[in-house]
Amino acid sequence: LSKDIFDSLKAKKTGLGATLLDVIQSGVENLDSGVGIYAPDAEAYSLFSPLFDPIIEDYHKGFKQTDKHPAKDFGDVNQFVNVDPEGKFVISTTMTKRPSLSG
Repeated sequence: LSKDIFDSLKAKKTGLGATLLDVIQSGVENLDSGVGIYAPDAEAYSLFSPLFDPIIEDYHKGFKQTDKHPAKDFGDVNQFVNVDPEGKFVISTTMTKRPSLSG
């Protein structure tokens, strides 16, 4: 956290009220922590991106903000087969959907 980045971010606040102090609090209190920053809410990643982006890129070995995950390709769902047609092994199946913070 350079002085320039600190000065550019110190007065910013997310819509939920998270500040730069909230982001860096863990590192301030735990000087021996590895990274020491946390995003208190989803908006913090973009609002405080001058701090988060270089850390994320370094941690993920080159993954940049401009990089995107490849498109999902589950293949032809009509080609899925019944893995237990006689009902001997599969007792039940659970599928879970979890919405993101933004919806």
